[in-house]
Order: sequence, then structure tokens, then C-alpha cells
Amino acid sequence: MKIIVVSQSCLSLPLIQQLQAKGQLAGVWLHNVRAEDSQQLGWFCQQQNIPLQIIDPAQPQALLEHFDTVAADCAISAFLSYLFPSQITEKLQGRLMNIHASALPQLRGADPLYWLLRQGANETQLSLHQVADKVDEGDLLFQKALLIHPFDTHQSLSNTVATELPVLINAWIDAGGLDVTAWAQEGESSSAPKVQISERQIDWSSMSGLDIFNLVRACASASQGAWFRFGQEYLQLLECTPLEGDNFHLEPGMIVHLGAPKGILLASTDGLLRLDVISSPGGIFSGLRFAERYRLQAGQKFESCQAIQ
Repeated sequence: MKIIVVSQSCLSLPLIQQLQAKGQLAGVWLHNVRAEDSQQLGWFCQQQNIPLQIIDPAQPQALLEHFDTVAADCAISAFLSYLFPSQITEKLQGRLMNIHASALPQLRGADPLYWLLRQGANETQLSLHQVADKVDEGDLLFQKALLIHPFDTHQSLSNTVATELPVLINAWIDAGGLDVTAWAQEGESSSAPKVQISERQIDWSSMSGLDIFNLVRACASASQGAWFRFGQEYLQLLECTPLEGDNFHLEPGMIVHLGAPKGILLASTDGLLRLDVISSPGGIFSGLRFAERYRLQAGQKFESCQAIQ
């Protein structure tokens, strides 16, 4: 079987490399070539002499021509935001597939990992499904369970998904590949839309310590975190820990304790929250160093920043 991998991220490299090693890689279709991640993937393909086709939304016919040129049997997309037009889905019906990191029909959409982490899920599924005109609604072909570690962040979970892609596709091929009988998605559906800035903002007054912890995990990618405010500065919380303890009925977001070894302890709606790592315009600090650098005092309050749009 010859497979085209469709992607815009180096997270698809484990799958590409396995297929290449087994002589099963027909080529790569590359989307969003202006992004650095996509450019690095394109550079890798060029260095490895992998047949490469840049996706031009205005010329879908070029993809079909490339599919025939490299004699591909099917195309599988992963870590891809491109929506295939009906011209492609109809022509490649049954031979165009996508890998989605949820137990479909749950969490259909752009970012299931974010929403899984926000919900505090401890497991999910990698779902190989046929591409249909509606996003993530195609029939299922294969699923593989995926555990979520309690301390996983969006970045670490994405890396785990990347390493499991070759395992999923290898298992699907062993089960019969294109001869596997597809089945319709069943059960209650839910959505996982693209994350907006408003969904990365901490609301101290309504979120529990665990809610904030899960939000931070869901936002954590590279140096990004969940937004909050101190005075006129907008800050990002990169790591935190909910703790049991008396919040002394203080307003959520108010500093209860400062100092070694605990650093910054805030009142949350249901207890205490330790701020472990904070990103500010001046750099990235541990909670304790941030408190010392900005001369914080007990009784001061961090604010929500719902004004960010």
C-alpha cells in the first residue's frame, strides 16, 4: 500500500518516517507553508527526496493529479487544519482519511486535545475515519485507546499523539487496510472548536483550583499559558498546583501567602492555588521569584482579564 500523508506540522514526522522506512510512503501534501512548523516539514521532505505537493486551495485539481502521479492508494491527514473541498472528497471517496484525537462523534472540530484537557479527561481515542463533506463526520475505520497523564499539557499530549500515529496506522494496515469495513459514528456528538483568546483567560471568581489547573494544562504549548492580570500587566500562568487548605474566605485571586518554599499561594473558590511558573513581559519566573521581582505582598489580588479579545 502506498500512502500520502497530508499535514502542516512536524508532529506528523513519526508517521512519515515509519511509512518511508517500510516503503509505504507515496508522498506528502503540505498545507500552510508560511508557518515555520510547516516549512520545517517541507524542508525535511526535500532533504529525503519525498514527493511533495504544496496545497493550493485555489487549485484542488493539482492534488488529484499528484495522487495519480505517485500512484497512491490513499491519503491520510494528521495535524491538519485544511478542509478538503467536495471535488477532492468525492473523487477520493473511501481513499481519503483523517486521524482525529477523540472518540468520535465526541469532540468533533479543530482542537480536541484542548477540550479534553479542560474537561480533565484521563483517556481518549485516536480515530481513523473517512473524510466527509462535514468536519469529522465520516465513517470510522479504526480506533486506538490513548491514556492522558494527569500532568499532560497540550504540548506533551500532542507529542504523545504524534508517537502513536504510526502505531494506529500500522494496526489498521494489519487489520486489512483499505479492506476494513467502515462503520457509522454512533452516540451523542460534541464539538471541539478552535480555541479563542477568551477561552484562555482565568476567571478567579468562577473557576475552582482544579478548573484553573486544567485550563493551564490545556493552554500550555511552548511558552503560552492561561491569561490573568496584575495591575496593568497581562500575565500568563504556565504551571500551577491546586492545594487543600483554608482560603480564609478571601476573595478568589487574592494572595494568601508569599515566601519560600511555597512561593505564591492564592485563594481559589474552593481552597488554595499555588502559582508555580508565570510568564510576564519581563520574562518567565517561578512563582517565588516573580513575587520577589515584583515585590508582591499578601492581600494583593490578581485580576481576571476577560477584556482581552
